[in-house]
Amino acid sequence: MTGTCVYASGGSVGLNLAGSTNMVEAYSPATNRWATLRSLPTSHGAGAGAAVPCPHAVLSQQQTCVYVAGGFPGPAQPEENHRKVEAYYPGANVWATLPSLLTIRTLLAGAAAPCPARPAETCFYTFGGTASGVPLDTVESYNPLDNVWSTLPSLPTARSSLAGATAPCPANLNRTCVYAIGGTDAGGNPVPTVEAFDIER
Repeated sequence: MTGTCVYASGGSVGLNLAGSTNMVEAYSPATNRWATLRSLPTSHGAGAGAAVPCPHAVLSQQQTCVYVAGGFPGPAQPEENHRKVEAYYPGANVWATLPSLLTIRTLLAGAAAPCPARPAETCFYTFGGTASGVPLDTVESYNPLDNVWSTLPSLPTARSSLAGATAPCPANLNRTCVYAIGGTDAGGNPVPTVEAFDIER
C-alpha cells in the first residue's frame, strides 16, 4: 500500500449482527485500490476504531496503529471477547492484543484525542454502546505509552449506535473535545443530541 490509507476492520456480515468478521481491508487513495490485509485475531462486529500511536509496550514502534475495540465477537465466542482490543501496525502487517476494555459493550464509538491530564500524548477513547440491550454512558481512554485503560466521566446521555469525533470545543476553540453524536436509546429510538467532553477541563 502507498501513502495514507483508509482501513475497514471487522464488522458484521449481512443483517445478522451475530455474523461478525475478522476481515481487514485498506484503500489507498494514491493508487485507487483496495487490498486485503492480515485478519484481526478476533472478529469484531459493531466495534469502535481509530488511528492512534502504536502501544509502545507491545509493538515498540513510534508509528500510527489502527485500533479496534469491543463489538460482537461472533457465534460460539465467549462474552469476554466483547471487551477485546487489538492494534494493527501497518509497517510490519501485524496485529497485537492489548488490555481489554474495562466494560463489556458493543455498538460503541471511538475517537483519537489528547490524553486527559497529558494533552501532549494521544489516547484512544471509547464511549457509549450497549450491554445486553441496555444503552451505556461509559467513557474510557487508553494511553499507548502506559498501556492502560482509564475510566472517565460518563456521558450525560446513555446511548448506543452513536458516532464519535474529535474537534475544537464549542466554548473554547483552543481546547480539544471528544464528541458523542446521535445514537439510539433502549427502545431503538433516535437520540438527537450531541455532547462534548472537554479533555482539559
